[in-house]
Amino acid sequence: METVLNILLAVLILGGSALLTQWFTHYMYIRCPTCGILNARRRTHCRGCSSLLREESRGRGRQESQGPG
Repeated sequence: METVLNILLAVLILGGSALLTQWFTHYMYIRCPTCGILNARRRTHCRGCSSLLREESRGRGRQESQGPG
């Protein structure tokens, strides 16, 4: 019985950490539609291929002189 509880606890810990990591990645990163590289949400241009990540990110108080990153 103790072995079953230990296995369930391990599955709970590993599954919970996988879900937490997936949630964090979803809210902190954006995937480039052109090349598929993950980029920080604050970026306007992809760090790999320099394509525009989001149309709505332009002109939202960001200074255009900052460049792509």
